[in-house]
Amino acid sequence: MELHEAAEIIEVSGQNNVNELLAKGWKLLAVTAAAGGDENRNLYVHYVLGKPSQSVRMSRGSESNQA
Repeated sequence: MELHEAAEIIEVSGQNNVNELLAKGWKLLAVTAAAGGDENRNLYVHYVLGKPSQSVRMSRGSESNQA
């Protein structure tokens, strides 16, 4: 899925949160790391997910039916 095909984009942290959303049909667009605001400047992983628009879901479904 390309960015312009997303109906909604969210950023989440935590692998359990990401896995739940992936199971619901969201697509992983990017994985980033950012320094936290704490005094240790720890790095935190953030996942950017996109929810496909209805038209993308329909066209992807017809592509898989043709295969």
